[in-house]
Amino acid sequence: MGQGPVSVHHDIPWLPPGSFVEVWLGDVPTPDDLCTSAFALPFMDDGNVLFTTVLKRGLDIPGGHVEPTDADPEAAAVRETLEETGATVRVIGKVGHLRIVVPDPPDGYRYPPESYQPFYAAVVEETGPVLMPQECGPPTSVPPDVAAADARFALHRDIILAASAMFGDLAPSSPANRA
Repeated sequence: MGQGPVSVHHDIPWLPPGSFVEVWLGDVPTPDDLCTSAFALPFMDDGNVLFTTVLKRGLDIPGGHVEPTDADPEAAAVRETLEETGATVRVIGKVGHLRIVVPDPPDGYRYPPESYQPFYAAVVEETGPVLMPQECGPPTSVPPDVAAADARFALHRDIILAASAMFGDLAPSSPANRA
């Protein structure tokens, strides 16, 4: 992939005014100590992506805060996916990341002025009950092209499509892996 962001987004509702988000694709290194959250795009055998259903906001990509007990952001993404969907996943690769820049953080802003959110493609190895039912409802399986076209995932469109391509390259049914 290229050596720069594929898109830059301004006026993100969940960020302070003047902030922006860059979307980067590929396994571009990010500083672990500035990775505040990590996410997984877990693929089912049929090629659909397993999304969490957050009770307060609906369909969402599984993931969340990197905790001090996590070995690294990838471990956080795996843990958060299990908690929010009940799925045990195996990461197949880093798809990309968001670089979040808050040039003028307001008083009490709890994140660094520059932070990162890595995204990983993963395969679902086992499903079980949601471990955080007070926060998340049952997960939903969605075709990646449908998710990428959904307005609520506009910021993540390129990441979703890149994850789908990564999964397709590794899936037993993909043309590259047929005997």
